[in-house]
Amino acid sequence: TSQCQQRCCTQGSGMSAVMRSCLQLVASRDVVLGSHLRSVGRKLRGFGPSTTPWTKTSALRDDGFVLSSPSELSSATVKPQSILLCGEGDFSFARALTMSAAKELDDGLRVTATSFEPAEDTTKQWGGSENIRFLSNTPGVDLLHGIDATMLDTTFEGQTWDRVCFMFPHIAGKGRISLNRELLAGFFRAAEAVLSPGGAVEVALVAGQGGTAADGDVRRDYGDTWQAATQAAEGGFVLVN
Repeated sequence: TSQCQQRCCTQGSGMSAVMRSCLQLVASRDVVLGSHLRSVGRKLRGFGPSTTPWTKTSALRDDGFVLSSPSELSSATVKPQSILLCGEGDFSFARALTMSAAKELDDGLRVTATSFEPAEDTTKQWGGSENIRFLSNTPGVDLLHGIDATMLDTTFEGQTWDRVCFMFPHIAGKGRISLNRELLAGFFRAAEAVLSPGGAVEVALVAGQGGTAADGDVRRDYGDTWQAATQAAEGGFVLVN
């Protein structure tokens, strides 16, 4: 599981642009896109350096990851018809996304926004009552509370989305890198079951946390990060640039 593959994808328009715009409204971030492997019927789990099926393509190695661009691995630039948002706090990201996607919602886009906390905590502790009221009155948007992002496979058995997103997952407290790795791994494993074929998982992290090239100038030693790409491999995903 230490090998992931990075696929360069064309910057699309429509909802992809909307999501990038909304991400910029939230904070500087390190976005990891997980490209689903169901379409090629293969899992990363268990592939070693000499057996990974993509070593036949042109590739460079950087920090143990294969960098390449096999077009058959993802349709992540396709306009999504359904989005699942996990771990919302005050639902401000969900509101920003839906406000930016008004036309897409009119055209049939479905957004499911969820929080780990129960509804009363969302309003009392996070101050999200106004956002919840707005989203509750927005056609095409469903709000759910008390949803564990590491148990999506059992909570939403039989349901799928084109995009599964987790904005800034974090275990409370500092110095808990191992716990945050476990959180990411659990999320990716659960997300695999609710992702439509050809879909993508998007995770936003603070720059420096993920351990990917997206960290830029604040990139840390890989052992001192959440090792996002390695955790994504637990769910059978590859890193998309």
